[in-house]
Amino acid sequence: YIFFFIFICFINSICRTSLCFNLLKQKNTYFKNRSSESKEIFSDSSFDFQAGQVVQPTSTLDNFIRKNGVYIAMASTFIGLFAGIPLLIWFWDNTVINVGVVFLLLFVCGSLGLIQWKYVKNHLDMQYHQFSMYAFSGFGMCLINFIFSLNSLLYINGETKIYSVESIFVNTAGLEIVLSGDGHTAPFERDVTNFIKENYDEIYGIKKIVVTVNTGLFGFKRVTGCAIIQNDSGH
Repeated sequence: YIFFFIFICFINSICRTSLCFNLLKQKNTYFKNRSSESKEIFSDSSFDFQAGQVVQPTSTLDNFIRKNGVYIAMASTFIGLFAGIPLLIWFWDNTVINVGVVFLLLFVCGSLGLIQWKYVKNHLDMQYHQFSMYAFSGFGMCLINFIFSLNSLLYINGETKIYSVESIFVNTAGLEIVLSGDGHTAPFERDVTNFIKENYDEIYGIKKIVVTVNTGLFGFKRVTGCAIIQNDSGH
């Protein structure tokens, strides 16, 4: 499922980036060559006598964007809402990261999507508020999941530390393990607790936990291994 979503995000990013660069290239070429091509307007264009304007022929790319651009944006938004949100929650639950940082990254990714409006607004039958929804829930959601996917698959560093267990108790939110040691945070304890719940049946009487943490490509850490020590002798 992760590899499939990575593929979808990659294709979406390539298509949107290619679209913006092509539009920007066409715009720059048009203004650069406008004066030199002014003499050939009537030879390459038709004249609308009723409107009194020169009608420029539309390119294949322009036609494609006008016909399919809205559907591409709708499909990206659909994928982002119904597949991107659950996957983002999974990444947050399995990454040592605060929920506030996740929302900040989503805002940055959505803002990058909004930049595209400058280049595609004349080619899409969409209003700015409609494109904003696509930018955040479609492009932004796909981009942030693509970042977390690469971060989860590509590691740049790993370390193993031993943490003492202060307490283990069950509350309304489920199992909670409180650790003591250097470098532990609330998201770190959450990930250690999730790993212990998924891989160990007997959890009471734990004295220490040996935790293996890997740092991903974008600097986000993930708990990839835990070994429990149930007595002071190290066993």
